[in-house]
Amino acid sequence: MKKLFRFFLILFAAAILVGGYARFIEPNLLRVSRQKVSTAGKTEPLTAVFFTDTHFGSQYSPRNLAKIAEKINAQNPDLVFFGGDFFDAYWQDADLLDLDMIAEELSKIQAPLGKYAVWGNHDRGGGASRVYENVLSKGGFTVLSNQWLSVPDSNLTIAGVDDALLGSPSLNLEGASPEAFTILLSHEPDLIADLPMEGIDLVLSGHSHGGQVTLPFLTEKILPPGSQRFYKGWYAWEQADLFVSSGIGTTKLPVRLGNIPEICVLELTP
Repeated sequence: MKKLFRFFLILFAAAILVGGYARFIEPNLLRVSRQKVSTAGKTEPLTAVFFTDTHFGSQYSPRNLAKIAEKINAQNPDLVFFGGDFFDAYWQDADLLDLDMIAEELSKIQAPLGKYAVWGNHDRGGGASRVYENVLSKGGFTVLSNQWLSVPDSNLTIAGVDDALLGSPSLNLEGASPEAFTILLSHEPDLIADLPMEGIDLVLSGHSHGGQVTLPFLTEKILPPGSQRFYKGWYAWEQADLFVSSGIGTTKLPVRLGNIPEICVLELTP
């Protein structure tokens, strides 16, 4: 009985420690994830930073944006990409969100070849659609919705599709240079299975939070629609490479386990 009691006591203590870490420590970390991308000789060496799923609101304060911007700028990026879900539940958290302050912090992010973003389902829903594009635009981001553009002074094409769950995504690269290295921003990664991918070299997505909480046999059962096929890390799809980031913020529950918040540095090399 003493051994059994000791076992359950250790198990209980371990659960308390893991739960405390998942609630109070891991969600407040921010790591830099470095990824190498071959452009097959289509570009000069470039550095891009990709961040996504900040879910600013009651669970993740917009005051953290200053730390995110500082860490992004420390990478000296040529380009910056945001993958959607900037807000968590805007209708509920509007009083906590100083939109002018947020736009000002976003404007501090420096990227000489531009800053680009797409819509997430939390940006389309919850009342955020009224403010999302305006705030990002004031912060210097170009919000792409079923659009593409050529990046000046580079051999890059950037395309972005609308959110798959609450928007109307489509992709048409007619007129884009077939010789350019083409990057597609899509909030939900599974959407690529339904899009014409000819001409796309790299896809950047978020949405899944990497599962947010990584537990054996459980994580894959709780993945949100739109990221049940591709949910973390690198995948190959047709001729394109897909990278799915674990993102930064949290939703539903303010916990993370095995998915440290990240900004992703993409080293584009010929």
